[in-house]
Amino acid sequence: MKTLSILCFWLMCCCAGMAQAQSPEPDENERVAADAQAALWWADFDELERQHALYQQAGQRTASGRSKLVLFRRGLGRVMNGPERAIDAYFVQMEALTLQWAQARPASALAHVLHAAALVAHAWSYRGSGYANTVPPEAWRDFERYIAKATDYLAKHEAVALSSSSGHVELLNLGKARGRQPAALWSIAQAGLARNVDDEGLYRDMLTAVLPKWGGSTVLVDRVINDIAKLTAPLHGDIYYSRMYAWAADAEFHHQIFKDTGASWPRMKAGYEQMLVRYPAPVNVNSLAYFACLARDKPALIDLLERIGPKPHLDVWGKNASRTFETCKRFAAES
Repeated sequence: MKTLSILCFWLMCCCAGMAQAQSPEPDENERVAADAQAALWWADFDELERQHALYQQAGQRTASGRSKLVLFRRGLGRVMNGPERAIDAYFVQMEALTLQWAQARPASALAHVLHAAALVAHAWSYRGSGYANTVPPEAWRDFERYIAKATDYLAKHEAVALSSSSGHVELLNLGKARGRQPAALWSIAQAGLARNVDDEGLYRDMLTAVLPKWGGSTVLVDRVINDIAKLTAPLHGDIYYSRMYAWAADAEFHHQIFKDTGASWPRMKAGYEQMLVRYPAPVNVNSLAYFACLARDKPALIDLLERIGPKPHLDVWGKNASRTFETCKRFAAES
């Protein structure tokens, strides 16, 4: 009970801060993340297990096509990573709580994954999110110690933890933290996809692992995207070809996506058009318009801007979004 009471104190602090930041009427994407976040805040493992089981099923998407399983994990991450200035005791108590769950429910993949995730969160609290040269040697030692603990824990409980693709997501994150080569990471991702081919988290984490800013290359980015597009084609056509290049643009390449990578605008456009048939949400129309502008496809851009009207979703218009939107409108209006 002491573990739970201390943890709840920290979680209420975190909850208060998050409540100020959230919209008073969150959309469907935010609700999925917030429900997972709330269940972990209040240590409601039964509810976490229910959500996890539901979102692992095929076709669990929001109206805009977002993976509910990825949004679920996003909500968990808000709590696992702690409030902005969380002290060491917060992470220790989170480890204790998740270990209690894992010991009480040894057949639960989620319980073991959550404990490994708590150890990983503790590791990153030492390392921080900056580049390697910003991390002092003492912090590196603590980071590596907790990454090793998480790796050992997952290895010990591999049979259960890896019965869910969520276990492979955590294993992939550990592989990235340990600097494993892309071929080894791809093997982990493929094993997870054998469990759940629709686990978008595996696609996104694999792409992150091969970005140039994390030691990868544009060659690897193109290879991973094309491999995953081929793998997902039976279920999704070219939708993931488009989505993954959009993620790559957001993560690193920005306005240079068609110059610095092998992204094909005709194929990307086709994937977006397929996406809009299934998920005709305004945010997807805006995203397609942004890439039409980058590709200098004026006819497509003109048509899409008419559909968007005066209120764009600026969160998908790249860096300096307001200026980008204005510039694209001027380009569309040029004779």
